[in-house]
Amino acid sequence: MKKVDSTIRKVLIIAVSIIISLNTNAQKSIPFITNYSLPVSMSPQNFQIIQGDNNTMYILNQNGVFSFDGYAWERMPITGQAMAITYLDKLFVGGDQELGFFKKNVKGIYVYSKIEQQKPELYYLFYHFNNNLYAAGVDGIYRIKRAEPHKVEVYYTEKDSDQIITDMFNIGDKFFIIKNRASIFQIHKQDANLISTNIKNEEFVFSIKHNETQILGTSSNKIFQFDGVNLKQIFIKDQRYIDASYVTNALSIDDKTIAISTLIGGCIIINIENGETKHIINYTSGLPDDEVTTMGKDNWGGLWLIHGMGVSRVDLNLPIGSYHHIGGLKGNILSVSKLSGDLYIGTSDGVYKLTESKSYDSKTITITAKPAKEVKITPSQETRTIENNNQTTLTPEKKKKGLFSRLFGKERIEPANVELDKEVSTISDKQKDESTSQKAVIRKKVSQLISIDYKYEKTNGISGKINHLVNWNGNLMVSSSTGLYSITKGQPISIIGNEYIYCLNPGVYSKSLLFAGTWEKLYKVSFNNNRWESKEIIEIKNEKITSVVEIAENTLLISTDYKVYRINEIDSSNPSIMQVLSGENKLISPVIRKANNNFIVITPSQIFQYHQQGDSISIYNEFASQGNFKTLYSGSNQTWLRSGQHWYGYPSSNATTKTAKYLGLFDRVNFVNYNDSNEVWVVNNYNQIYKITPTIPVDSEDLVSIYIKQVIDKTGRSLNTSYVKLESTNNSFKIKLGAPFYLKEKSVEYQYLLEGVMSEWSDWGNTPEKDFPFFPPGDHVLKFRARDAMGNLSKVQEYKFSITPPFYQTIWFYLLVIAFVIAFVTIFIRLHERNLIKEKQILEQKVKERTKTIEEQKNAIEHQRDELQIRNQEILQQKEEIEAQRDEITSQRDQIISQNQDIIKSISYARRIQNAVMPSKDVADSILNNYFILLKPRDIVSGDFFWMTKKNDKIIVTAADCTGHGVPGAFMSLMGITLLTEIVKNTEDIKPNIILNNLRINIKRALSQVGKEHEAKDGMDIALCVIDTKANTLMFAGAYNPLYLVRNSELIEFKGDKMPVGVHINEKESFTLHEIALQKNDCIYMFSDGYVDQFGGNDNRKFMSRNFKELLLKVSSKEMAEQKLILDDTIDQWIGPHDQLDDILVMGIRV
Repeated sequence: MKKVDSTIRKVLIIAVSIIISLNTNAQKSIPFITNYSLPVSMSPQNFQIIQGDNNTMYILNQNGVFSFDGYAWERMPITGQAMAITYLDKLFVGGDQELGFFKKNVKGIYVYSKIEQQKPELYYLFYHFNNNLYAAGVDGIYRIKRAEPHKVEVYYTEKDSDQIITDMFNIGDKFFIIKNRASIFQIHKQDANLISTNIKNEEFVFSIKHNETQILGTSSNKIFQFDGVNLKQIFIKDQRYIDASYVTNALSIDDKTIAISTLIGGCIIINIENGETKHIINYTSGLPDDEVTTMGKDNWGGLWLIHGMGVSRVDLNLPIGSYHHIGGLKGNILSVSKLSGDLYIGTSDGVYKLTESKSYDSKTITITAKPAKEVKITPSQETRTIENNNQTTLTPEKKKKGLFSRLFGKERIEPANVELDKEVSTISDKQKDESTSQKAVIRKKVSQLISIDYKYEKTNGISGKINHLVNWNGNLMVSSSTGLYSITKGQPISIIGNEYIYCLNPGVYSKSLLFAGTWEKLYKVSFNNNRWESKEIIEIKNEKITSVVEIAENTLLISTDYKVYRINEIDSSNPSIMQVLSGENKLISPVIRKANNNFIVITPSQIFQYHQQGDSISIYNEFASQGNFKTLYSGSNQTWLRSGQHWYGYPSSNATTKTAKYLGLFDRVNFVNYNDSNEVWVVNNYNQIYKITPTIPVDSEDLVSIYIKQVIDKTGRSLNTSYVKLESTNNSFKIKLGAPFYLKEKSVEYQYLLEGVMSEWSDWGNTPEKDFPFFPPGDHVLKFRARDAMGNLSKVQEYKFSITPPFYQTIWFYLLVIAFVIAFVTIFIRLHERNLIKEKQILEQKVKERTKTIEEQKNAIEHQRDELQIRNQEILQQKEEIEAQRDEITSQRDQIISQNQDIIKSISYARRIQNAVMPSKDVADSILNNYFILLKPRDIVSGDFFWMTKKNDKIIVTAADCTGHGVPGAFMSLMGITLLTEIVKNTEDIKPNIILNNLRINIKRALSQVGKEHEAKDGMDIALCVIDTKANTLMFAGAYNPLYLVRNSELIEFKGDKMPVGVHINEKESFTLHEIALQKNDCIYMFSDGYVDQFGGNDNRKFMSRNFKELLLKVSSKEMAEQKLILDDTIDQWIGPHDQLDDILVMGIRV
C-alpha cells in the first residue's frame, strides 16, 4: 500500500511540475470571467449546477440545494441529503430515500413535495430521454412520469449486487448505461447487453451528449466518441496538457466545441472537429482555483465552473478578452495603445511592448519522386518547409491554435502548397514497393513551428510614470513624469525633457500639432523636416495644466485644477489668455472635452457647457440631474464619461454605444482607448487589461429579466405574487425582486413606479428588496423594471393589488353621514323657528324695558355731567399746585447737583493731595531701578497706598490697604504715610517689624483706640520690606498681607501676621520678622487684597489667590512695565461689565 501511495505522490508531483511549466507562458487573450464567492452556509463541496425557471441557477452542495440569481444565495427547503438534481419543467431532487420536486406556489415560495415510491431507494443520478425523466438508484433505473401526480415505476433492475450504474445516456432511440465506470451496456427492456470496447483497465470518468453522439472521457485522460457501436478516440493537439491535468468532467458548448474540466489544470475549451484548443481557463488566466470538479451552462452560453474556491462563470460569447495574464509587466498599468499592430502598455515603471518569440523543431522525412516528371505536392499539416539542397520556401496560409499554443500563447502555422524545382509526391509504402525502379527516394529536413511565446518587454530610453500613450500621425506619443517622448519605428526619442507631462492632446483643426500641458507651461509639438520641435505657448504661474482642447484654429481652451482659460492667437509671439467666467459654479478638477458638437467642462459633481459667445459656462442640460462623474479620453475626439454606474461615449455611434455598455462590467476603470481598428482597450485599478471588440455581434438585449420573488406584509405573512387584496389596517408590504444577471455580481439596479400616485419612475437602487410603508385605499398597479451593468432594461413587471378603504371611507358611511346631516338640519331648522318666535316676544318686552331704562339713564347722565364740570374745576386747581411743587423740586435738584460737584472737586483735590503725599515717579525711580506700581482706586481717592524711602544703604518699601475706601480710606492713607515718614526718620534700627510695631502704637494713639467693645476698629493691612542693598538681603514683616518672591520660575510666599496695624483682639506683642537672602533677577511682589477678591469672569466669582499666583509666575520673566500692562489688562477683562469692589494695588520689584 505504501508503494502505491508513493507512486501516486510521484505522479502528482510530476503532473504539477508539468502544469507549472506550461503556465509559465501565457495565452494571448482570455474570455471574460466572473468569480463568485460562496456564503458561509455553503460547503466548499459542490456537485452540480443547472439553470431553471426565471434563469435562476441551482447548485447541489454538500449542505443542500441552493439557488442563485446573481445577487443572493438561498437554501432550498429540503430535509434529507440531496445527491442529484435536474430541471425538467420543475426542479427534481434525488437522495437517500428521497425523491421529490420543488414547485413555486402562488406566494413565490418553493414548496418541496415528495414523490411516492414503491420502496426505499438511494437516487443519485438523473437523465432525460424520450420526454421522460429517469433516476438511477442502487437497485436499478426508475422512470418518473412527467404528469402530476408524479409516479415512479421500475425501468430496469440491476441483478448483480456488485454492479452500480455510474452513468446513463442515449444515442437516438437506444438507451445506454455505464456500470462501475468500466463497461457500457445497452438497455433493452429488462436486459443489459454489454458493448464490446477496446478500453481495458480504465474507467469512464464522464459521459456527455454532443450532437448525435456521446463523448466519453477515461481515467487515462483520453477522449472518445461513441456512436452506439464503436469507440473512436478524438485527436486533441494539446493532449499533453490534458494528461498532466487529469480530466474530471466535460460539457458540450455548441456543435463544434466542448469544455473539459480537470483536477489541477482548470478548464480547456476544445474544437472537437480539429482538436484545436480555443481557450484554457486556469489560475493564471483569472480562475481562483485550478481544481474544477464539474461544470454547467446557462441560456446565454455562459460556462459555469465549480471549483474549491467557489463558482466562476466564463462568457465565451462576450467580445471581451483579458491581456494582463501575460508576463513581463512591472508597475501599475496606466495606459494602452497600439501602433502598427504592436501593443504598448504604459505603467508606473515605463513603456512595455507585447512581443512574440517563435520556436521551431526539425525532423527528416522521406519522399519519392519520378525523375523525369514534375509533380506538385501538398505537405502534411505538421510540415512547415521542405528544403531542397540550399533552397527554403515558406508561405503561411492559415494559423491554428492548439492547447499548448493557448497555454503558452503559441500558434501553429498551416503551410501553403510548395512547388519544387523537381516535382515530387508523397508515396505510400505499398506504392513504393510497386514502382521502386521508376521513382527516386529523397530525404529532406522539415522545420516545424512548435510555439509562439508572448511576453511584455520594456522599451529602453523612456523612464518615469507613463500617464498617456497617444497614437498620433504614425507615432506613439508618450507622456511621462520625466518628459514627452515619441516612439517612431520602434525607437524612442525625447522631445520635452525634465517636465511632468500632465495632459497630451492632438489638435482638432491643426492636425500637425500636438499640445502638451505641464506644471505652469503649455507646449505645442510638431514634426517638421524629420525632426521634432516643441515650443512654449504660454506660462501660467503656480497652476497645473490638466487638459487642452482646440476649439478653433489658433484658439485653445485649457483647464487647470480650479480654472478654465481661453488662449487666443497661439501662433503669435504673444498669445492672449483670458479666464472663462464660471459665475457661481465652483470648478474642481475640471476636464475639457468635445462631446458631439459641444465643448463641455466635466467635474466630479457637475458637467458644464462652454459658450464661445460670451466666453462663459453653464450647466449642461443633458446631465443636469446626474452626478458622480468621471471622464476618460483617448486622442483628440474620443471621450468616455461615467455617470454613476453607466458610461457614455462621444462622439456617439453604434460602436461607442456598445462599448459603453461593456464598460459597465468593469469596476474602477481608469483608462479607455478606442483605436482605429475598432478595438477598445480598458485598464482598471486592479492592474487588469481588457480588449473589447464591439463589432462582434452579441445579442445582450435580453440579458436581464425581472420577476417578483416574494411579497411580505408587515406581519411577516407571504402574499400572492400575482394579486392581493389587503385591509386598510394592513396597507403596507415588502416586495422581493429577482433579476438574474451573471456577468457582474450584484450589479443590477431597480426602479419602481406606483401608477396614479407617482408621476415618474423612482431613482435607481441596487437593492432587490423594497419596503412600502403605506398605500392609500384603492386599486393599484406597482410597476418594476431592472437595469443590468450594461444598461440593458428589462421588461416592466406589474404587481396589481388593492387596499380596502376603512369604514369611514365606504359608501355606506357616506350615506349614513348624509342621512344624519339631513335629519340634523331639519330638526335644527324647526327648533330655530320656535326659538325665533319666543325670542321675538322676549325682544319686544326688552324693548319696552330698555326704553324706560334709557330715560332713566339720560337723567342720570345729565346729573353726572353737572358733577363732572365741578370736578374739572377742582382738577385745574390741583394742576396748578402740582406745577408749583415741580418747580420747587427742580430748584432743590439743581442745588444738590451743585453741592455734589463741589464735593467731587473737593475729593479730586484730596486725590491730588494724596498723590502728592505718596512718592512720585521721579522719587520711585531714584529709589528703585526696576519696578512697577499698579494702583487702581475704586473711587476718586484710594484707601490703598504705597510708600518708599531710602535711608543709608536700606530701601524701605510698603504696600498698604487702609480700612475702607474712598474718602475715609484716603484719610487713613494720609495718616499712614505721615506716620511712616516720621517713624523711619526717627528710628535708627531699621527693621520692618519694629517699624510696624511703632506704626501700630501711633495709629492707636491717633484714633484713641484702647480696645473697648464698641469702638472703631480702623487700621490698615500692610506688607513692608527693607532691602539692604549692601548686604543684598531683604527683611519683611506684614499685617495680614503677604510677600511673594519669584525665583527661577518658582513662587515663594512669606505670610504676614494675622493682625492689622491697629487695635485687635488677638494682638501680638510684635510683628514677625522674615529675613531673605536675595539673588539676581528675584522678583518681589507686594499687594492689597483688592486684586484677588475682585468678582468677575463668566461666573461672577472671585479672582482668587491661586489664579493670581499663576499669573505672576507667567509674567515674572517679562519686563516690569510689560508685567504691569498684563496685570492691568487681565483685571479689566476679569471685571468686564461688573463693578470694581475695592481699591487695587500691586507692586513689583526686580532685584
